[in-house]
Amino acid sequence: MLGRAAALDYYRAQAFKYIWRCRDKDNTTEDLEKAGYYINQAIDLLKKETAWQAQFYFGRLIEKLEQQV
Repeated sequence: MLGRAAALDYYRAQAFKYIWRCRDKDNTTEDLEKAGYYINQAIDLLKKETAWQAQFYFGRLIEKLEQQV
């Protein structure tokens, strides 16, 4: 399994590849759709990470508050 940074780099590289070559091929729409797929994969990864970070942060905050009570 790829680490976070490697996965994001992979998604960005794939999106760039499809955007770059779309003008040289007959099926521009298909290449742009493929680029969109990889962009959405990167966005989903970042959203999941952000949700996990928020859950971790608030969990720690609640623990600290409970210790003070």
